[in-house]
Amino acid sequence: MGKTLPSTAAKRGFNASTILIVLLFALVISTGFFAIVTTELVRTQVNERKYLVDATNAFTNTYSEERNKDNVVPAVFRRLAIEHLDMVKQSEADQRETPITMRMPGMPGLEIRTVEADTRIKNIISRIGMGDDRSVYEEHLIEDDRFIGRTIFPSIASNENCVSCHNELLGSTRYKLGDVMGAYVVESDLTQITYTNLAYALLTGGIALLGGILVVRREHSRAGRVITSLEGQVTAERDKREAEAYANFLSSHDALTGLSNRNMFRDRLDKEVKSYKTGRQSGTFVALIDLDDFKLVNDSMGHDAGDALLIEVGRRLNSLIDSKNGLTARFGGDEFAFLVQLGSRFTSADQLGEEIIQVMQKPVSFRELSIQIRCSVGVAALAEAPKKSSISLLKAADTALYSAKKLGKGRFRIFDAELRDCMVRRSELAAALPDAIRNGDICAAFQPQIDLNTGKYRGFEALARWTWHGQEIVPDRFIPIAEETGLIRELDLLVLRKAAEFAVKLEKSSKHTVRMSSNMSALNFRTAGLAQDILFILSETGLLPEQLTIEVTETVLMENWGEVHDVVETLRAQGIRAALDDFGTGYSSLSYLSQLQFEEIKIDRSFVVDLCEDSQKRALFSGIVDLSKGLGQTVIIEGIETEEQANFVVGKGAHIGQGFLFSKPLQEDIAADAFIENITYGNNYINLRKTA
Repeated sequence: MGKTLPSTAAKRGFNASTILIVLLFALVISTGFFAIVTTELVRTQVNERKYLVDATNAFTNTYSEERNKDNVVPAVFRRLAIEHLDMVKQSEADQRETPITMRMPGMPGLEIRTVEADTRIKNIISRIGMGDDRSVYEEHLIEDDRFIGRTIFPSIASNENCVSCHNELLGSTRYKLGDVMGAYVVESDLTQITYTNLAYALLTGGIALLGGILVVRREHSRAGRVITSLEGQVTAERDKREAEAYANFLSSHDALTGLSNRNMFRDRLDKEVKSYKTGRQSGTFVALIDLDDFKLVNDSMGHDAGDALLIEVGRRLNSLIDSKNGLTARFGGDEFAFLVQLGSRFTSADQLGEEIIQVMQKPVSFRELSIQIRCSVGVAALAEAPKKSSISLLKAADTALYSAKKLGKGRFRIFDAELRDCMVRRSELAAALPDAIRNGDICAAFQPQIDLNTGKYRGFEALARWTWHGQEIVPDRFIPIAEETGLIRELDLLVLRKAAEFAVKLEKSSKHTVRMSSNMSALNFRTAGLAQDILFILSETGLLPEQLTIEVTETVLMENWGEVHDVVETLRAQGIRAALDDFGTGYSSLSYLSQLQFEEIKIDRSFVVDLCEDSQKRALFSGIVDLSKGLGQTVIIEGIETEEQANFVVGKGAHIGQGFLFSKPLQEDIAADAFIENITYGNNYINLRKTA
């Protein structure tokens, strides 16, 4: 706000500055009062002294004009008049505290019996008589512990009688009209009245001090209430401003790491694209960074460790650039983005990828634990993006990141011509996929699941297949596109519907129960109504809930435990079975086996490869089978391709087998014929492989 409010102590009482102000106020009032009354006193006394001189002159002039041979006025008559008027003033002074005295010492040689004793005053009178300056002399001073006001008036010969009188007394013609013959010295004793005025001034100051204290107390009280109210308003306004600032910060930054978020990164990238199109720069690169096995850190060490790891990753990435030449952002989860201009720190895309990998190699320490960081990096240049736009550049970097992950952990991949062709192809598939789903171009293929004890078909797993422009598109290509574009729910439910219709149709023609398994993507569990959609399809197609198994991959379960649990429990209550697919590829499966009781466990094909040659893999495989059987779960083995593998898994007590040894995924009519033939002739799985 720029200013601070008074403290609580200052609001409740006087502080030093307040006391000083009140005292100064009282002093000014007292001093001002004393100055005014003293000035008025001086002015009044000056007038009184002038009046006394004027009265004396009038008295003497009157008798001087009547002087003649028979009526002689002695030269000392003026002194007698002065003494008379002086006595009158003295009697008046006894009643007023301001005694006034007057004397008239003559010039040297003048035979008037008044002589001035004060040498200083003699000199003043002499100067008046000798010079041309005949002005009245005024002074106020301290003499003999008294405050004296003194006026010295020059006595000027104003008529002929006065001059002749003095000259006769002197026996010479010393004076003529207009000469200064002496001076009136009139004095006022202002001591007593000055003390009285001083007392009144002090009283006035005291009253002012008291009044000031009362006013200040009242104003402090009122100010306290105002300040309390204002303080509340200021606090509310400050909280509002801080909340707005924090909201603005969160709108452009990641709350955990303090890095830019996706929106701010996109804004900066848009500016770089604009500069590129205007030819101001051409070396913009974007790197997308995804941490490998970050889920393991959260699950094994806790989310605090995961947060500490993310903060450190952000710090390390930020250390590679400065704000002028690049930008680091956290897109969410364990995904980071890196924008940089080549030329200063980095001279090539390969150097950029290598330095990002290297800066992550040092372990992160957290509460005496050591966390090893590994990441996958995809780097793309704006100049290489199919469309010179921020969206196209981010998709290019994401394509490179996806390719790096497929190559293995702790790698980087540069977006090149090969990936550009894949990206263009991917864009074409993304554009065509919605119509393919809505027009029914996506069909279901059915891979048999074999009862390893009897050789009979136990049922099928429904798999999505898409043929576009005469070319079969593998699921690994179009299913991720469906997930990115939000079409995965339509796709999975479409395959489920086709599978249910096929099972009901086959059951009617074969007179045998047909079991069907169908996969559900992780994203489907994040939106409401999945269980209701599945039950609706069963109701429309007529497939019994007991004939359907919903397969949930271990990765889906780890990422969406709460949602998966709710959906599976709802479906199980209606009789639908649940299978944990790709068991063994995650990190927390054993805990999930006890928390969510799956009816089926599908062991991933990675455990079957080299099963007969790898003793450790055989021991691990045997342990998983024994664990699952101990929990009363049906064990399904995926990826069986050789008779040796089949014999081994049968010997370990697995229940269901699935793989190319028995059959590849079949089209609907071929799958129906194979099922009927198996049921009719009772082929074992070796013969079934040959039949398929």
